[in-house]
Amino acid sequence: MEGDNLLQILGRRERNYYPSCGEHFENLLERDFLSNNREQKLALENNVISTIAIAFSHDGSMVATTHGDHTVKIFMCASSKLYKTFHGHPRTPWTVKFHPHNRSYVASGCLGFEVRVWHIESTQCINVHRYEHAIISVAFHPSGDFLGVASGPQLHFWNWRRDTEDRIPFIGEKFHIVHDRNIRAVLFHPSGNFLLAAAPKSPAQKRHPLTFCRLHMLVWNDSVVDTLIAAAMSSAENSTDHSTPVRLDDLPVLIPR
Repeated sequence: MEGDNLLQILGRRERNYYPSCGEHFENLLERDFLSNNREQKLALENNVISTIAIAFSHDGSMVATTHGDHTVKIFMCASSKLYKTFHGHPRTPWTVKFHPHNRSYVASGCLGFEVRVWHIESTQCINVHRYEHAIISVAFHPSGDFLGVASGPQLHFWNWRRDTEDRIPFIGEKFHIVHDRNIRAVLFHPSGNFLLAAAPKSPAQKRHPLTFCRLHMLVWNDSVVDTLIAAAMSSAENSTDHSTPVRLDDLPVLIPR
């Protein structure tokens, strides 16, 4: 079976020799992929014990990685050599993303509640924001002007360019979407018109070995932004902080839940 090709696997399945051939298909595809590609190993230091997240720059020239030693590393793809190492996260960075059209910037979020934006050439952290929960996922909007940040059960939108004006004036602690459980991933559609968020269903599922996540695909337009701004303004003006938050399950979606 190890040397079977696709036609042999299909023939045996038709004769009921492979009642369940999914695993054999996967092995065949994996062998085919590996045989047509060469392996390139990144030159990690001996003291790096784990790699958590990776991301490629938009032009494919660089790859960013995060590690258990709390660092973010940048490698040049052509040579596989280490180019830059960033220190500063208090705990392990769990997610990393390049700017969508400027490879000089990369953002990372860690289990120590911090999101940092780094300038690669200068090896400097140019902005940092601290949240209330561990950072599980970050994503640049295709404009590159702000980040979506999944922090525990909250989805924040952060304008990391402090010196630029934006029509979203309340980027930060008050400008966010909330959920009953931790939001696992956030991603913007390349057009910038849609936002995707993955999160377990509400309420919490009890006594089940697997956690089922729901994909929320939201329209990202002026109407949604205005709703979030209004909620942020209400929260900012309410000293008791009892304003009604914008809930993920209450927002309109394109994919039926």
